[in-house]
Amino acid sequence: MILKKAIVFFLFYPGLLLSFFVNAYGVTISGTEESLNAQEYHIGRVKYVPLSSVCYAHGLKLDWDPVSMVAILTRGDDEIRLCVNSHIILINGKNKKIRNKVELKSSVLLVPLSFSEETLKGLLKTGTLSERPVLPSMTYKVRRVVIDAGHGGKDPGALGKNGIREKDINLAIARMVREALESEGLEVIMTRDSDEFISLKRRAEIANERDADFFVSIHSNAGMRRYQGAEVYYLSDALDENARALEAAENASLEFEGSSATGMDRTLKATLWDIVYTENRAESAELAQHVLNSIDSRLPMVKNRGVKSARFYVLRFTNMPSVLIEVGFVTNLDEERRLGNNYYRQMLAEAIANGISSYKEIYEKTNGFTR
Repeated sequence: MILKKAIVFFLFYPGLLLSFFVNAYGVTISGTEESLNAQEYHIGRVKYVPLSSVCYAHGLKLDWDPVSMVAILTRGDDEIRLCVNSHIILINGKNKKIRNKVELKSSVLLVPLSFSEETLKGLLKTGTLSERPVLPSMTYKVRRVVIDAGHGGKDPGALGKNGIREKDINLAIARMVREALESEGLEVIMTRDSDEFISLKRRAEIANERDADFFVSIHSNAGMRRYQGAEVYYLSDALDENARALEAAENASLEFEGSSATGMDRTLKATLWDIVYTENRAESAELAQHVLNSIDSRLPMVKNRGVKSARFYVLRFTNMPSVLIEVGFVTNLDEERRLGNNYYRQMLAEAIANGISSYKEIYEKTNGFTR
């Protein structure tokens, strides 16, 4: 058992000889001085260094949990937590954002060189973390948005009485949102740009792999004939019966995906979930409100059904502020007719893009935090 745990050390092999001991998390490494540039990695245009080298240089203890993929750096009573594939670090329990995420490559845990040269030096230069628990100022820019047209291919989504298919509405509006956002200089990535089936898992993976700043999923609703209006969801527990029913309906696309679709559920452990969930929930709720406000102000004929919460699959596994928009009910005859009109779709798309842009300005001014 001890030998098995000791093997975890090689996750942090930086080409250095370090003193260490194994504990319940995996490895603790400490030291006082060593060059941070002993081994550099390049991911795109960003320079990375092994986290263990950084800890050795700054006299920090490093605990690694290979199950949740969370690293814990401690010195005295101070603590920093980092999570693989996340831009968020927790400094004494407070969220801070770094521009380039933590990476795990070839079994080496890596942090951007700027994490050591800017973040840690700023925090440690007075002697302790607690004396200066803030990051240097930075300018955060939203550059990339993923637009997700719900359903597609063998998964038609909701069906209207007159034959309109949700998957077609979603794609048409998504393309228009892309055009509007690109005109403002944003890079837009579509999870699908044709009538094809993309699994829910793959949709989330696309957003994560492309390091998106926002994820926006576009859907059309279904329900009793009298139901109408737009609503926008962010990730949290469903608080009413309608939200729970919609959660079940949208997640029903998992039926088309086979047994592999639940793999992310099994591997997302409690600690990792807690960090990702805390990191993005407030921002997602704010983004949802901006989008719905924009729809409400630009399309007064659309009933405002409010910002709501649910545990949609595509929201659960994206590592950035994410929302799911229900633009209207295809099961309502009036809304089905409007949703089939290209001009109306264009108005909806422009309202959605305007909501994203208005929140983008606030998000950038607060360096990615709005709470």
